[in-house]
Amino acid sequence: MKRPGAVALLAALAAAFALELWRGAPGDPRALLALGALPDAAGFHAPPWRLLSFGFLHWSWAHLLANFALLAWLAPVLERRVGAWRLWALFLGASVLGGVAIMGKHALWPAPGVTVGASGGAFAVLAAVALLLHRDPAAPRRARLATALVLGGGLLVSLWPGVSLLGHLVGGAVGLGFAMRQSPRTISPVSTLRSVP
Repeated sequence: MKRPGAVALLAALAAAFALELWRGAPGDPRALLALGALPDAAGFHAPPWRLLSFGFLHWSWAHLLANFALLAWLAPVLERRVGAWRLWALFLGASVLGGVAIMGKHALWPAPGVTVGASGGAFAVLAAVALLLHRDPAAPRRARLATALVLGGGLLVSLWPGVSLLGHLVGGAVGLGFAMRQSPRTISPVSTLRSVP
C-alpha cells in the first residue's frame, strides 16, 4: 500500500477494535457507549467528542471488516490523488457530519441503543473515488465499473435493518462534494489510478 495516510487510518480502526475486544465491547451497547459511541436516545445532548470517536468503533467483526476492506481498497487510491491530509479531512468531515445528522434524527425520534461505525467516512471515500474516476476519461473502464457496482451495493446494504442509511447518504454526499471541488492542481496524474481493480 505504502500510503501513510491510508495506513494510519486503517491502523486507527484496528487499534480501536482491539480496544473494544479488550473491553468486551463488540455487540454491547453499554460498553460501546463507554468507549465513545453515539447514544441514540440523547439527540443533540451527547458530548461533541463522540462525533469523532463513534466513527472508529464497530459493532462486530463483520462490521469492521466491511469498512476496513473498502478503505484498504480505495483510501490509497484517493490518497495518491489528493494527499494524506485531504484523505483524513474527508474521512473525519464525513463522519462528523453523518454523526450530526444521526443526532438530529434521534432528537426527533429517540431510540434505544448506540450508533458506531466508519461507514460514513468510508462512503465518502467511495463516492469521491467513483466521481473522480467517472470524470476522468483516461481512467480504466473496469475501475469505473468496480466502484460503481460497489457504490450501488453499498446503497442496497444501507436499506438493511440496523444499518444507518442516513449516515451512508451524508457520507456519500460529502464525498461527492469533495470530489467536485478538486482542481487539476490538487490531483495527481491519471496513471496513478491504474492500480484500482
